[in-house]
Amino acid sequence: MKEWDKAQAGYLYDANYDKEIIESRTKCADLCYEFNQCKPSDTEKQIEIMKKIIGCVKGNFVITAPFYCDYGSNITIDGNAIKVLCK
Repeated sequence: MKEWDKAQAGYLYDANYDKEIIESRTKCADLCYEFNQCKPSDTEKQIEIMKKIIGCVKGNFVITAPFYCDYGSNITIDGNAIKVLCK
């Protein structure tokens, strides 16, 4: 079983040496950095970036900087409710 599969199944996993996990975490960190550098008035850019980070986005939302997460793919925004999915 790959480390990413272990993580998604709720098992202990090693996030330090799996290429897929490292790339996913680095991509998310870069997008969080980009989001946090946006002007507060540039809401369109913020939404565009957040849709690249978050796993599922439905409805309208507001997230203010600073924002940090490791992967983002396990987060769902549904209107004004934010859920972190744990399996």
